[in-house]
Amino acid sequence: MKNIFHILFFTVFIFCGVQSNAQQLPQHTQYLFNDYIINPAIGGANTYFDVKANQRMQWVGIKDAPRTFIFSLNGPLNSRKVGLGGHIYSDITGPTRRTGGHLSYAYHFQVTRTIKLGLGLSGGISQFLIDGSQIDISNTDDVALSKYGQSVVVPEAGVGLYLRDDKFFVGISSPQVLNSRLQFFDDNTSSGSQLARHFFLVGGYEFEFGVFKVKPFAMAKYVTPFFQFEAGVQGTYMDMVWLGVNFRQGDGLGVLAGYKITEHFSFGYSYDIPITNISIYSIGSHEIVLQMKFHDQE
Repeated sequence: MKNIFHILFFTVFIFCGVQSNAQQLPQHTQYLFNDYIINPAIGGANTYFDVKANQRMQWVGIKDAPRTFIFSLNGPLNSRKVGLGGHIYSDITGPTRRTGGHLSYAYHFQVTRTIKLGLGLSGGISQFLIDGSQIDISNTDDVALSKYGQSVVVPEAGVGLYLRDDKFFVGISSPQVLNSRLQFFDDNTSSGSQLARHFFLVGGYEFEFGVFKVKPFAMAKYVTPFFQFEAGVQGTYMDMVWLGVNFRQGDGLGVLAGYKITEHFSFGYSYDIPITNISIYSIGSHEIVLQMKFHDQE
């Protein structure tokens, strides 16, 4: 029966991406709107405290597909050179769940009169859980079933760099640096899985045309040996309404929209249209971001 559990474990976690050659962190289409969660150097880069709640429903139409929730907060101290922040998250796929939290510290340098450089560090913990109550096994007499409720807690760390001025930005980050091993069994046997380092390179430039702004952007992700590139463009009208499109290599096309309700509250939404074979089973993915700004020091 233990062999059945090992097979089940690998099946579930391959689906979740918890292996050395696949992306393990949740997918995000709204990374322009909620960039702090992939780069701790962005903490405190703005003049205000920034609160965001992010909900993503991946591959709608597929049972037990990934669902992700993230709540984040970051802002500058009075000197505006130091930024502090943190986020908590829950990523659920079928009977598996990854939950955790990070705290971050960033320091921002004035490189030139208009250009700033931020360096950031983050640290936290993650819990990986297999919920045995959601697994249907016909042979309920085997004592190995007692192991179906499994969890492990591992440390996490991240690093980042963020260079920007009023028009452009470039960020390099690794929000998951540690290769923590996932040990799920009481008898010290190895699950064969561990966390893999993730690397992100994100950049963009904003052009102004009167009340309109146009921002082309791109992101590259690398998790040995997995590489993915995506690019898009976003248009903004009067700093109030924005629309955009995003193409993700080997995945699909994203449509983005957002609205600044007041000076303190904004709303963002994206819909991903799959272009791979998964489109046979899924109509796409939804992502919603709510933002609140407060304590602006400008």
